[in-house]
Amino acid sequence: HAEVADMSKKTEKTFSSVKYFIDLYPSMLLKENYESYFDAVDTLESEFLSYQLEKCPESTINNERADKQWAELSKEKGTPGKPKYARLSRVMLGILTFPHSNAACERLFSLVRKNKTEFRGSMNASTLQAILIAKSQMIQPCYRQVFDEKFLKSAKSATTVALNKNN
Repeated sequence: HAEVADMSKKTEKTFSSVKYFIDLYPSMLLKENYESYFDAVDTLESEFLSYQLEKCPESTINNERADKQWAELSKEKGTPGKPKYARLSRVMLGILTFPHSNAACERLFSLVRKNKTEFRGSMNASTLQAILIAKSQMIQPCYRQVFDEKFLKSAKSATTVALNKNN
């Protein structure tokens, strides 16, 4: 459904894709105080049909980023001087804010799997959390990290205490 926000496919998509998003997220629909939900949807559909039939300005089409295209189209004025696509551009910009993949979540799960292995099966959640935080803050690979003498002594001491506590 999100392809409806792609201006290069405007004639291929139907209003049902727009309706899908406003049904899921009703707050995306711009509504006047006096207006019913159904009237607002009708107005949105009219804007969508007008958008499909009319040629978009060159300044809008020439922009490579979809969010910039919709921001530009939102400035287009209609007959009484009001924005021509106010509702439609708001919905489309809203659609573009949704993440369209789960790559970030998968990346995090991958990091957790790499750190909590069968050899580290007894690692508790707070230790795993500390490792992930430390890894996320690193700006260079760990093998290039340089530690001062004081830090290394402190780490060795903490390791010794932890190992003796387990025995």
